[in-house]
Amino acid sequence: MLEIPTESRFEIKYVCNKVYYKSLINWIKLNKLNFNRAHPYRKINNAYFDNQLYDNYKSNVYGVSSRAKFRLRWYDKLESCNNSVFEIKYKRNTYGWKKKFILKKPMTFLKSRWKDLIKTLNENLPNDLKLFFQSYSCPVIINSYLRDYFVSYDRKIRITLDQKHLVYDQRHSPTINLNYKYSSPEFIVMEVKFERKDVDIVNTFIKTVPMIQSKNSKYCNSIRIVSGV
Repeated sequence: MLEIPTESRFEIKYVCNKVYYKSLINWIKLNKLNFNRAHPYRKINNAYFDNQLYDNYKSNVYGVSSRAKFRLRWYDKLESCNNSVFEIKYKRNTYGWKKKFILKKPMTFLKSRWKDLIKTLNENLPNDLKLFFQSYSCPVIINSYLRDYFVSYDRKIRITLDQKHLVYDQRHSPTINLNYKYSSPEFIVMEVKFERKDVDIVNTFIKTVPMIQSKNSKYCNSIRIVSGV
């Protein structure tokens, strides 16, 4: 059984139409917890991997209590990067945590072959991550979106706002596909993130959120979009 580490965290998600973006920004800035920007507004890119049976996708859809997702993340320019982060994102009931490895290696994605990228990952990942990745190394989708970051004055609560989601289907392409994209519906995903020890503080805060909590998985949504489901 996978043990839940003490540094695990909660993520509470909300979804709304893009027309409420400015209202959300104003609500965050005027909140009594005095949120400030934690990072510049930037573009996030992710390549998601699964096995040939899409077991990670199915685990999320069926609500399996203990599950994981595998992805490579890089920032800003979609076609290439100087640094990236390989992540295994674990979920156990309501708790979530990540195992990360920073790849300080330039990578070019445009017109590159998946087998070459996978080989690079296998050559550079530490052994514990490499063993997991070998079982879930089928590229499924690449997605990108723009993100705002905010953190409360006591740094106990973080908020992200994601919008302008784009999806690139990788399931049947030996070459990394960055040319044919799908646009998702125009919505904003807001995530409230905090550590386990701060649950009581956040319980008070979330009562002030002007939206209803919602389940949302960018990986699952992306697969639905490219599959026409």
